[in-house]
Amino acid sequence: MNENTTIFRGSIIQLLNFAYKNVDTECMKSISQSLKTNKSLASLDLCGTNIGVEHIKSLSEDLKINKTLTSLYLNNNNIGFEGIKVLSESLKLNSTLITLNLSNNNICLKE
Repeated sequence: MNENTTIFRGSIIQLLNFAYKNVDTECMKSISQSLKTNKSLASLDLCGTNIGVEHIKSLSEDLKINKTLTSLYLNNNNIGFEGIKVLSESLKLNSTLITLNLSNNNICLKE
């Protein structure tokens, strides 16, 4: 596990910024697990991390459960239409997210 994920466990962090870092699968698993249990994180910045559609699917499941996150930055990730579609389904069950940045994600409004 990389050094960025170890500080998040058991903490009261409100902002977690991974912008333009190499977020690998192991790191995303740690972030995902933390989103399920953490009671303080309000802002998560994953812009420019190249997380892609598979990680968006995992993140979307976590957003269904998480009740503290109010800001999520996913810009510059090449998520595409499929990722946005999955993410939008999870947002139907999330009532806390206020800010969602999806700019520069190669989103086409047709299937």
